[in-house]
Amino acid sequence: MDKIGYVCIYSRTPEEAAQNVLRLIVGGQCGFDEGAEAWRAEIHEWLEGGADLRPLNNCGASLTVAQWRAALERVVAGLDAELGG
Repeated sequence: MDKIGYVCIYSRTPEEAAQNVLRLIVGGQCGFDEGAEAWRAEIHEWLEGGADLRPLNNCGASLTVAQWRAALERVVAGLDAELGG
């Protein structure tokens, strides 16, 4: 979670956070080299498994849990579109 939280420390909205994370995952940048499918599965597991999303703020981001959920749902939707699934 820290990797996603860290790259969103300057995001003011869920939309900004989602766009940034999606861009980095798809581009394999900033250490997001596990691949888009791996990240899609991981984030989907967080969302479906009811993971505590508060630790995403550990690196300095300041989104609410509801905002993180919205951002991560957007990331999964973007990865679905990118990967065709």
